[in-house]
Amino acid sequence: MEKEKTQNDYNYYTSICNVCYQRGWHIKPVKCTRKRYIPCECCGSHENGKIKECTGTNVVIDYSNISQKFAPYYHRNKRIKVGFCDDNGDVYETRTGTVSMTTGWKPSLMLMLRSNSVESSYLLSDNDIII
Repeated sequence: MEKEKTQNDYNYYTSICNVCYQRGWHIKPVKCTRKRYIPCECCGSHENGKIKECTGTNVVIDYSNISQKFAPYYHRNKRIKVGFCDDNGDVYETRTGTVSMTTGWKPSLMLMLRSNSVESSYLLSDNDIII
């Protein structure tokens, strides 16, 4: 039997900045100290831009939204068939793909239909089932 996943099993990082979106290893909210590039306001050019200190805060990533029944398939590159269910538990659609994770402060697991396409994902919830 596989051990229960902890926060660090999902992602190497524990925090993310709410302005520059750089990830880090903070265990509590702290001011971001990274430098970030600000492009030229007129033309957006990299050559005329400036480097300024980030004004954001590193926020601890909340993994509580992860559906535990799909967690063992995360980062396994194994294709699974999922039945997407409505509130009554009836399957309204089935899709096959690999399990990945969204980015941000409160990530969710998603089913990627194809690894080489954009917007080919479905968010996974505890209502959905593995077929």
